[in-house]
Amino acid sequence: NALKDLLDDSHVVNLAGRQRMLSQRLSKIAVLLINEDRFGKESEYYRQEFATVLTLWKKCHEGLKSGKLKLEKTYFVKNSSKINQMFEVLSPYFDSMYGNME
Repeated sequence: NALKDLLDDSHVVNLAGRQRMLSQRLSKIAVLLINEDRFGKESEYYRQEFATVLTLWKKCHEGLKSGKLKLEKTYFVKNSSKINQMFEVLSPYFDSMYGNME
């Protein structure tokens, strides 16, 4: 059981780190979409990918924040009070970014 818990914990840490990669990917796709006239057929692919990545980014953020991350299975996130405070500080920025990207 201890090893299983550690495996889940490492998966949660990996997903938290992946949030950075997803936000960078969203930024890159947004830049590409601003110049969609240069990409022709690819612009529709980028639009679909943007929507998919944005949904995953939000789902992971909310799961990490709430302590219950549902993906291929449910992971329970053990946030400290300090981490919860950091999420509270981050919330208006995340909401603004998400709203603008949506």
